[in-house]
Amino acid sequence: MSHFEPANSEAAALNSCRNAALLLRLLSEVPPEHFEKIVRGLLVAVERIIVESEQTRAANVSPGVGTAFQMLTDETLWKALIPLSEGAKAFVEVMARPVEANATGVDTPGS
Repeated sequence: MSHFEPANSEAAALNSCRNAALLLRLLSEVPPEHFEKIVRGLLVAVERIIVESEQTRAANVSPGVGTAFQMLTDETLWKALIPLSEGAKAFVEVMARPVEANATGVDTPGS
């Protein structure tokens, strides 16, 4: 089934329930202090992206060679990019794993 086709309402409801159960199960493994840190970090990141995008559009300038050189020599930038790179590698590793047959633990008809 394509993601853009109307779904059978019963199948879609079951899929939504399974997704919600999986999300809750996975969230239960995250300590609250880590979850708070993740959510706060995401909120700050989104705000910074919005502000920087607006400033870049308002300035109506494209980054040039000088900006690229500054980025290459920016130690703070590299310290921030290394954990992001490692996180991306971990994400790719997880995405390459086969999906468990019933990862939610929710019984479905016919299982």
